[in-house]
Amino acid sequence: MSLVFNLKIPTIRKYCLFEGRFNLLRAGIRYAAEAQGGRGLCVLSSATATQLRRNHRLLQSRRLNALGHPSRLKARKCESMESLKKQRELARRNLQHHGGLLEDPEAK
Repeated sequence: MSLVFNLKIPTIRKYCLFEGRFNLLRAGIRYAAEAQGGRGLCVLSSATATQLRRNHRLLQSRRLNALGHPSRLKARKCESMESLKKQRELARRNLQHHGGLLEDPEAK
């Protein structure tokens, strides 16, 4: 597995093993717990959360937040193209800064 995923063996043991088996779901859950301080995972609906808890022992003790289906959400007020471009530029700068990258407004 180390060669397939180009990961060191200690990393696989820490993030990808659950009950002695390789499990990529474990990696996502472990990363979310570390990155967000255990606030939980978000899923589309409460039905999805129930199904995930029932089908995956790994999720039984985890907090799953139901977001609600997008089709039931109220539509946002249309924003101008210029406003959307400014939001994108700001998000790009913030992400580059957060990652310690050279801030490049032309980066894709």
